[in-house]
Amino acid sequence: MPSEITMPQLSDTMTEGTVVKWHKKEGDKVKAGEEIAEVETDKAVMPMESFESGTLAVIAIPEGGKAPVGAVLGVIATGSEKVEDVKKGFKPGSGSAGKTEEAPKKAEEPKADAKKVESSSTEPAKPQAEAEKPKAAPQSTTPTPSKSHAIKSSPGKYQFDIVVIGGGPAGYAAAIRAGQLKKRVLCIEKENLGGTCLNWGCIPTKALLEDGNFVRKMRTEASHRGITFDNLQVDFSKIVGRSRGIAEKLSKGIAHLFKKYEVKSEFGTAKVLGPHKVSVTTKDGTKEITGDHIIIAVGAKTTPLPGVKFDGKKVITSREAMNLPTQPKKLAIIGAGAIGCEFADFYNSLGTEVTVIEMQDHLLPNEDEDVSILLERSFAKRGIDVRIKTKTDKVETTETGVKITLSGGKAGVVEADAVLVAIGVTGNADDVADPKSGLELFKGRVKVTPDFRSNLENVYSVGDCISLHWPEQSGMGGYRHPDLAHVAHHEAVQIVEMIAGHDVHGLDYKQIPGCTYTHPQVASMGYTEKKARETGREIRVGKFPFSVSGRALAAGESEGFVKLIFDAKYGELLGVHMIGEHVTELISELVMARKLEATESEIIEAIHPHPTLSEAVMEAAGVAAGRAIHL
Repeated sequence: MPSEITMPQLSDTMTEGTVVKWHKKEGDKVKAGEEIAEVETDKAVMPMESFESGTLAVIAIPEGGKAPVGAVLGVIATGSEKVEDVKKGFKPGSGSAGKTEEAPKKAEEPKADAKKVESSSTEPAKPQAEAEKPKAAPQSTTPTPSKSHAIKSSPGKYQFDIVVIGGGPAGYAAAIRAGQLKKRVLCIEKENLGGTCLNWGCIPTKALLEDGNFVRKMRTEASHRGITFDNLQVDFSKIVGRSRGIAEKLSKGIAHLFKKYEVKSEFGTAKVLGPHKVSVTTKDGTKEITGDHIIIAVGAKTTPLPGVKFDGKKVITSREAMNLPTQPKKLAIIGAGAIGCEFADFYNSLGTEVTVIEMQDHLLPNEDEDVSILLERSFAKRGIDVRIKTKTDKVETTETGVKITLSGGKAGVVEADAVLVAIGVTGNADDVADPKSGLELFKGRVKVTPDFRSNLENVYSVGDCISLHWPEQSGMGGYRHPDLAHVAHHEAVQIVEMIAGHDVHGLDYKQIPGCTYTHPQVASMGYTEKKARETGREIRVGKFPFSVSGRALAAGESEGFVKLIFDAKYGELLGVHMIGEHVTELISELVMARKLEATESEIIEAIHPHPTLSEAVMEAAGVAAGRAIHL
């Protein structure tokens, strides 16, 4: 069957790309994993690899052409079909990619003992006029149950029921859940339990941000609050030390849970040798372990800027940025996603001169535009040099630091003690399998189906290390799997419960909450206003500012707002966009509201305690419905 080549999302902030060069022409043979084109993303020119082997039948987007993420760039004839037939059958913009007009065959009925697995790729509900069959229920965006082939197990045949490779948010969650379900489980981690998130990411960075915010408030707000002091001093090493101590404490907590649920662990490097077989290399040597099921959860690593090598001192990743020996006087940051913006916030709070460079139109490019613009204003007010619509042309190391040449929106040369490259992450699975195992990888990620199965029997993968391409006809077709710790956690629990024979509830990937812990904080879920309008449905938008919230004023945190987007016909919650202090906590109310299919009216009518920041959620829904009291 022909395979579509679609515009990949090569970074967390990419929305469209330009085809710079095709390395193949129509009629050329291609191999899976072979570089076939170069694509200019929002960050740099990146190579694009073929996902399948075959013959390049169609080039839909020529060199120099732009296309949104998910758009068809070309078509590969992968089977017995003729290239000429695929080319004739291709309809630009149709998404058919040369598929024949044959009626789809009826799906084979699953066996009676097959377990139910909800679809993880449903499309948000369409207005009734668009639906094939009228439906009275407004909330049809909940994933629809579908059948999946039952997972086969062979109890007692192998050393372990489940072998988990990786001890991060996905790996340790899978191991603990397996232990709770009385499975014989082994977790293999090469460094520290908790992985990057707990040890070098999510948790320690929040400690740094909280301490930075405390210092900033002492410097900028103390006198306003009636507090005076002399000679404020900051001990950078102690701030870093506190964050490291928290990470160590939580890592020990995971070890305790492993003991509690009888999870065995090994510290070393694991390689998949084939179905049911894993080699483990530790300081004591290499041994082979067998498992009925293998779960790969090795996470991701920082994406390098093409042509720029990390040295850990002047050109750094987030790992070095949170553990520098001394505070830099000047820091440049390339990439204004969550990681880049959080480190800009932290170092600026301590007095470092910070420059943030972003190729796209705004900071946090994936967020609702209203949110991004407010954060830009807030950063600029604090003295952060924000350079949006600006491209990094060259990074050079000097005797004293780095020199960065920029073009575009705010062109020029930036010199700093160090540069943090934060343009995204790539999969960490390059070395997770022996080449002879046959495990299929794509750009450092394990190729999996929507229910996390690899091409090898009983070998699965979850979290940031997976390459998940949803079928084009599905609601998630063309989207990129979100690299988020909380997504990885839920995927891990789900696959273990599937292995155990439980009915599982699929994930609605279009309603995943995301948080950025800058000051002000940012939290969002679902459609931005722009994307909601692009669907063609009628919407209502409610926006309530914290500047009229009594609780926010009392806390001295009046910057920001809550913005909610509803379907005008049904009151369905389509999008949530918040900026302000503690909004990363407020988002959970709306995650639950969405899960329980709460409507606009139900959010308004739920009694919110007074005075709280949460009242802004109720009021924003009220603004959308014309029922707000305080605005």
